[in-house]
Amino acid sequence: MRFRPSPADFHLEEVVRLSLKHGGPCSVDRVHKRGITTLQAQERLAAALGLPGSPVTFPALKDRDARSVQYGTLRCDGPEAVEGKGFRRKRHGECIPEVGGHAVR
Repeated sequence: MRFRPSPADFHLEEVVRLSLKHGGPCSVDRVHKRGITTLQAQERLAAALGLPGSPVTFPALKDRDARSVQYGTLRCDGPEAVEGKGFRRKRHGECIPEVGGHAVR
């Protein structure tokens, strides 16, 4: 018998230290993803927002085979929430500067 893990078997939620500022230039986003990589979530979120390139930054990469909750930043204004295939994003606040690896514990 072989164990075949699925996203339902592995849940990961980032714990972050954030210094949120009202009206900062970057929005801090809480992103739930399932069955896609962090880079795919980044691409799909930018596409859903109609933004070129990579305005979305995540401080760490997470496994595709996990249900993940991550924090990232968006270098522009955007809607309060966005959903797409394999992800959903909700604004958590604003910050200066972008969230980096130092914020993730």
